[in-house]
Amino acid sequence: MHRATISIGTNPTFEDGPQVHTEVYCHDTSDDLYGEHVALWFVARIRDTVRFASVDELLLAVEADVRRSEALLDSARGRRVLAAAAR
Repeated sequence: MHRATISIGTNPTFEDGPQVHTEVYCHDTSDDLYGEHVALWFVARIRDTVRFASVDELLLAVEADVRRSEALLDSARGRRVLAAAAR
């Protein structure tokens, strides 16, 4: 099981239209998981999809999202979800 931050939504910063993407950033592995089937367990919703003025602004927001995700996964709620997922 890997801890991750997940984005589900459009990519308005890159103006790719209404296509919905699912992107998963695994915090604790550099394994190539492209093409693999994965199960996702959600702990909390962090924020809405936002159109950023620049890629740099987007990257700063993603870094903040990962920090928030780590904190949520370390919380009592996160530990309960992870424990349930491990069963």
